[in-house]
Amino acid sequence: MDLFHSNLAPTSGTFVDLFAGCGGLTLGLLNAGWNGHFGIEVQEDAFATYSANFIDGRRYSLEWPSWLAKRPWDIKKLLTEHEEDLRRLRGKIDLVCGGPPCQGFSFSGQRNSRDPRNQMFRRYVDLVNLVQPKLLLLENVPGFNVAHGSSARVDKKSGKRSYAEKLRVLLEPTYVFDDCLIRASRFGVPQVRDRYFAIGVRRDLAFEQGEEWAAKLIEGVRDDFLEDKGLRQKPISAKQAIGDLEIKSRPLVRYRPDATCGTRAVFLEAKYSSPRQLNSFLKLMRADLNGQPPSSRRLPRHKEDIRERFQLILNTCRRGKTLDSETRERLGLRKLRIVPLDENEPARTVTTLPDDLLHYSEPRILTVRECARLQSFPDWFEFHGKYTTGGHRRKTECPRYTQVGNAVPPMVAEAWGVALGRLIKSLG
Repeated sequence: MDLFHSNLAPTSGTFVDLFAGCGGLTLGLLNAGWNGHFGIEVQEDAFATYSANFIDGRRYSLEWPSWLAKRPWDIKKLLTEHEEDLRRLRGKIDLVCGGPPCQGFSFSGQRNSRDPRNQMFRRYVDLVNLVQPKLLLLENVPGFNVAHGSSARVDKKSGKRSYAEKLRVLLEPTYVFDDCLIRASRFGVPQVRDRYFAIGVRRDLAFEQGEEWAAKLIEGVRDDFLEDKGLRQKPISAKQAIGDLEIKSRPLVRYRPDATCGTRAVFLEAKYSSPRQLNSFLKLMRADLNGQPPSSRRLPRHKEDIRERFQLILNTCRRGKTLDSETRERLGLRKLRIVPLDENEPARTVTTLPDDLLHYSEPRILTVRECARLQSFPDWFEFHGKYTTGGHRRKTECPRYTQVGNAVPPMVAEAWGVALGRLIKSLG
């Protein structure tokens, strides 16, 4: 069995990835047998990761048109400078996918109806109208489907509509449209991560749909997908996913930074030795590395009082649950969201903030690689750029933790790739 690629009805369809980030959606679709034409990402660090894995990568190399410079692109500038080039892609691109920025929609942050990034989904629609692909795939946080200041898709009192509803109105003249919420842990990802997905099929194609056809489409491949990956129906736990990365009694060695990590400060990492026996999930993560250690294992430099506080949390607090306000006050924590992992359950949602999750048995936050594992990125996948950032720089920089937290889990993306591959074959 090829552990990198799905053996389930591979497709020869071609896709373009917008708001690509570090490439979780691209990786999943490539693993499912799709061909990648190009990916658009504006953040320099995220594009550096994308480029290293999909432009200069050893395993994958996107087709990439000669008219498009291989650099970070703002989608508005792309539409302005390459409108005719994009129009000439009609009939050549089967799928346009992407995950527009979600900061203004997310329930885990400050929902801001005035955040200019909220309008990026309109640029997605603009490109779709130029390229006119057969299929659409859009990913976002669940809040994309809820109107601001409401709990409904369309608020009856105010008339406010969710961005999902606005998207539907814009696309429905040309595309049959449906959407659903997906929990990542149901598709082999060791993480409870709920995300919104919208699917579109061009109206001129012979497509017979019923009620809730998007959910039926992805659920229809789930059992075969998990079996193909050698995974059981039972969710993968945090310990199954990152247990081989525990420090335990392993010697700590000096972390050797690469040229992109942005610091000369001294950090440590635990010396890695691959387990003799790998569980089914680790076989997927460790495939084709011949025992080589994964990168991005740099350990955080916690002060002693922080380690003591984290140990107290591990000793006294419920695992897998966000600390309540009383506990945070007792421990002197200002942070609103912090979750100690339960080693026997999938992790809570991996976010862009490294201190949202505590390791289940060690008084520390997770490494970038541990977060990547919980997102189902294989160990051969290389991350580039700074590890963290802060303050006003968070608005312009996209360090490694942010790249991982923003990504579509590759295994969820691969399941969608399989489902859409079956769909496109049925369209003839």
